[in-house]
Amino acid sequence: MSTLDKRLQSLVEDIRLLNETHHVAIAAIDPWLGIGREGDLLYKNSKDFQFFKAVTMGRSVVMGRKTFQSIPKGLPGRKVTVITGSQEPIPGARQSRELGNVLHLAGPSVICGGARVYKDFLQLAKVAGVDTYHVLTTFHAPAQLDADKHYPRLAESCELEYIEQVVIPAEGDEMGFTVSLIKASPDDRLKRPVTIHRFNHETKHWCYGKLEGELFFDFYQGQTFSIRHGAFA
Repeated sequence: MSTLDKRLQSLVEDIRLLNETHHVAIAAIDPWLGIGREGDLLYKNSKDFQFFKAVTMGRSVVMGRKTFQSIPKGLPGRKVTVITGSQEPIPGARQSRELGNVLHLAGPSVICGGARVYKDFLQLAKVAGVDTYHVLTTFHAPAQLDADKHYPRLAESCELEYIEQVVIPAEGDEMGFTVSLIKASPDDRLKRPVTIHRFNHETKHWCYGKLEGELFFDFYQGQTFSIRHGAFA
């Protein structure tokens, strides 16, 4: 059984401390933001697997159905919620149709993919006007593979701050990689369109709202707010 590389230990501690109060997205990518192909990871690395385990153990983790089903042994020791529109039970996990509802009820969580869940997470944060945190393992790939799933392009809509980075060189047959902890701040804060997510207290689900002056529930801050003239009041 491989153990966590000592060079990653301090970073794991910082991420877990951050995750006490904030949602954190985690992903393994190539330099072109590819995350998967034909339902599988682009690269597999024992050090990265141990890093993922150390970050997520004992935490609330959220992922899509296909991502969860691609993990042969599941994720024991975590509180798993799967985002899916299917009513078919998923052994080893809770189910929900809406990401926003889960993030509000489950508290600070680790967002584990796939591509659609990452995209929805970033969009929910943008409309709420809050920062997001991303833990990206970037493999030192010499050439681009034909990925069919990609991580969102954070730099296109956010101001990025690289908080920490750890470089793990190649060893034996395993490719080297760099792990980055990134803070992404919406660059259009307080100037967003009025189309946002609203929590319906009757149905206990999130929905879209466009009415100015209507009260909305901020799932990140746990408080109500209103929209006036396209900006948060």
